[in-house]
Amino acid sequence: MNTGTKILKNTIFLSIGRFTVLASGILWTAVLARYIGPEIYGVYAHAQSLAAIIVLLVNFGFDQLLIRDVAQKPSAGKSYLKKILTLKIFLAVIAVGIFIIYGFNSDWERQRLLIASVVMASYLVSSFGSIFISMLHAYQAMGYDSLTRSLRAVIALVGGVIAVKMGLSFPIILVVLMSASLLPVIINAYLTGRITRKVNQVSEKIISAPKLLVKSIPFAALMMISVIYANLIILLLRHLTSDDAIVGNFAAAHRIYTMIFIVPEMLFHAIFPAFSSVYATSIERFRSMFLRAYKYMFAITVPMGVGLWVIAPYVIRLIYGQQFDTAGSALRILSLSLLNSVGYIMGPAMVAMGHQTLSAIFFGSALIGVGIAGYLAIPVWGTNGACWAVVAGNAISFFVYAFYLFRKLKISYPLVWVAKISTASLVMGIATYFLSQHINFLVASFAIAPPLYILVNKILKTLSPEDIQKLKTLAPKKLLLISNQ
Repeated sequence: MNTGTKILKNTIFLSIGRFTVLASGILWTAVLARYIGPEIYGVYAHAQSLAAIIVLLVNFGFDQLLIRDVAQKPSAGKSYLKKILTLKIFLAVIAVGIFIIYGFNSDWERQRLLIASVVMASYLVSSFGSIFISMLHAYQAMGYDSLTRSLRAVIALVGGVIAVKMGLSFPIILVVLMSASLLPVIINAYLTGRITRKVNQVSEKIISAPKLLVKSIPFAALMMISVIYANLIILLLRHLTSDDAIVGNFAAAHRIYTMIFIVPEMLFHAIFPAFSSVYATSIERFRSMFLRAYKYMFAITVPMGVGLWVIAPYVIRLIYGQQFDTAGSALRILSLSLLNSVGYIMGPAMVAMGHQTLSAIFFGSALIGVGIAGYLAIPVWGTNGACWAVVAGNAISFFVYAFYLFRKLKISYPLVWVAKISTASLVMGIATYFLSQHINFLVASFAIAPPLYILVNKILKTLSPEDIQKLKTLAPKKLLLISNQ
């Protein structure tokens, strides 16, 4: 199986799991948000942001380091797993201490403290579960991860809905959700053990725990910047407005925004091990793989961004109800970041090339930009100001990454491709906008927009004969035989 086919196969596996998670997440968000309202939803979002930043200490970049190194040397998997688990346990104790000190010095009321405590516990569970997921990804066994993610999402949805119907308090509902996360961790640990037993593991000592900790520092820096980048705005909103309802409306829009990013994130996880493996063997193949991945990701995410801008207010009303209508304009602004979410290809390329430190510097600059923009814009424009800060930060990181990588790899930027995709997306967006005024927006978005986008690209001849041939080589042979009959 060639590398491209392996990436496609893993992407399909991840798609099944991620879209199951996406569907379940949308349904659960609709139930939960209507049950607790904007104010408690804001408390919940604030607790998640705090927990995500504190748990950074536990994750410490170990997961990405494991994926890269074990993908390049599968025989080292067991050694890495044992040492990273030991380090995570030690760091988890410190993280819990930090949370306790912070929580009891913040004068939180009882409900906020309960919510924050359960959220923190849930993030710790996910942190330990992620190490087994990383092992599965390193061995490119994404199908197992897809299955357990789907299982967790369905169990959480069913358990959460039952808890809401019973009228349980929100902290108890969060405990139910955390319980649903334990089963996938156990299953993934078992599957990881089976896979490592099938791979010939080296018996000698690969790397000591202290050296592993030092080696993870660049990855930890990248993760720290990424997580703070994703949560800084919510913390700023809470600090500058002291209004949980405003935080809740932003969080509602941001929740849909992050759900949409499941698509580029999915390809990120599928392609990172392959990038690492190919870069170690052939720079020419790596250049070719990067350029095609960039182009295809651009073709997927740009129309998504345009489409989301058009239907954002309808989506908010459908999922959250009228009490969250303010989030409609916020989601419309956030959708602009999808236009440059091709950065999900550039990030793993930088890490695969061993440029994680430089990547951290680039991303850190964007984080500073987000912080400054948010601090200035939030007091004036509130929720919308926070959204514009996010968009500005994403745009900065996109241009910096693109400029560096295309120059470093000595690749010409695909301007013609970008122009054609942008044109097709704009035509699709305009048509969807006017159609949504007269017919159901779901029909316009899912039944009419995609075929129109494909048709315009066909007219523009976006896909060259070489692109078509390459896509055929990625497809399974059985499918090609059927299509040729």
